[in-house]
Amino acid sequence: MYNCSVILTYNYYDNQFKDHNIQQNIDLSIIDPDDMNDDISDTLYRFELLSVFGLEEFDEGVINKKVDELCVKLSEHSDFSALMLRAAGKMLSEDLCTGLMVLFSYHSFFLVHRCICEYLVNGTISPENLNKLLY
Repeated sequence: MYNCSVILTYNYYDNQFKDHNIQQNIDLSIIDPDDMNDDISDTLYRFELLSVFGLEEFDEGVINKKVDELCVKLSEHSDFSALMLRAAGKMLSEDLCTGLMVLFSYHSFFLVHRCICEYLVNGTISPENLNKLLY
């Protein structure tokens, strides 16, 4: 369904996330600043997004099916359900699955991945992780 063993790294290569990484005490000294560019980050994002769905290449049908299954499961969590509804509103929708797709966007994927994995593994989402998504 969803691969929680995938460790996301795309955000470490993006200068835009630098402040967030510092706040999270993530050591950026292992990354050469000259290598931090949009191409690396974008390529990693696409690869890691496919990886959480167990894919090696983009397949819209498979991704939609897996997102729908995941949406049903995550909608059981009232706070996350409200977050999906709020994200759907950005697309002028009230569909929770549309909201979940919005949350898989480049700027929030690394945060939503934490919440999804926490919920699938533990059955809960910490307020700390959930609050990071409330932008």
